[in-house]
Amino acid sequence: MERAITPGMNDLNWKTWGLVLIVALGGTFELIKRLPSSNAFDPETLRAQKLQPYAARSNNNGLRRQPPAFLPMGAIKAKPTPKLVPPPLTKEGLQVLLAKQGPSTETNFDEKAKLAKKDDGEWEIVIDPKTGKRVKRKKKKVAKKEEPKKEEPKKIAEEKKEEQKETTDADIEDAIANNLNTGRLNPMPPTKADDAFNSAEDWIKRLLGRPNLAETNRFIDHYRKNLVSAEVFYKVVGMMIEDPRAEMKKLGILACGATPSPLSFQLVAGLINKNAGDAATKQKAEDVLNSYVELSRLAVLERILRGGSPPYATVQAAHKLEASAQKNLSAQATATPSPSPTPAAQQRNTNAYQRFLAILSNLAKISPDAGVKSAANQAHGTLQSLLGSSTPAPAQAAN
Repeated sequence: MERAITPGMNDLNWKTWGLVLIVALGGTFELIKRLPSSNAFDPETLRAQKLQPYAARSNNNGLRRQPPAFLPMGAIKAKPTPKLVPPPLTKEGLQVLLAKQGPSTETNFDEKAKLAKKDDGEWEIVIDPKTGKRVKRKKKKVAKKEEPKKEEPKKIAEEKKEEQKETTDADIEDAIANNLNTGRLNPMPPTKADDAFNSAEDWIKRLLGRPNLAETNRFIDHYRKNLVSAEVFYKVVGMMIEDPRAEMKKLGILACGATPSPLSFQLVAGLINKNAGDAATKQKAEDVLNSYVELSRLAVLERILRGGSPPYATVQAAHKLEASAQKNLSAQATATPSPSPTPAAQQRNTNAYQRFLAILSNLAKISPDAGVKSAANQAHGTLQSLLGSSTPAPAQAAN
């Protein structure tokens, strides 16, 4: 028996098939959508992916496709803005502009820069050891070293004035007389560090340029203190005595008189022997040689008479020994207002001259110079008479 088809059943079948068709079409579209496309990177597709990020497809390996890289903002070169060049400002325009502005009440820029620099100089950036961060703190004050006090300008000016002072002939003669009487140098200049251990050339430039009493005294003082060698000293002093200027000769005589020695005696005796200089210069040289009649300088005369000195120096030494004996041993010496020497002092004086009898006797025998023989015999006779010795006089050697 056949079943009758009712209208309600037909409607149900149509809806079912319609639903199946819709599902099939949706699945087909979805399948087509998932298939790889050849135009995946065309501008339209990229624009669509940018607008719909959720629709980004995966590649064949199942990895999510990365969005395209975009250029940084700095890579896009902007069009340069045209510079505005102001019109040239004339002097009249500047005056008008300043008049409109009026006086400025702001701080000067130079003052601001100084204040900022001063403020920055008090602070420093350091690393905090606990936190490791950079912090700003005040600089530690460092104690400044005390600089040596500079000499007062007035004192320096006085020293320069003293050095540049013109030396006169009278000043030099007074200095020689003062030195022979007291043994001191006057005036005595202050010591300079640059003078010590200078070479002969340095001292020649300093002393031989023009007569300078202060520098000569400095030179003598340095020699006394062993800051100038004997070689340098006597080389320079010898040049001073040989100089044609009278003032320079007298400065050389002053240097020899202030430093008694066989070489000093020889230099002054050489000046007298050459008959060099004027009468005043010769008189000062004689005054220096006469200072060797003192008992304290008998040792210098002894070294000269024992040999090795030029004949003119030996003759002068014999004459000064004779004069010294007459001064210190004769009866005229005791008649002076000064106190008479004690017996012990007289004995010391006698012993001091006694040794010269043998020296003079030997000198008269061995010296080849006639002037030396004559001076030695004369001095020997004077000493023998003053000492009251029974020693016979030396025989005169045949010429």
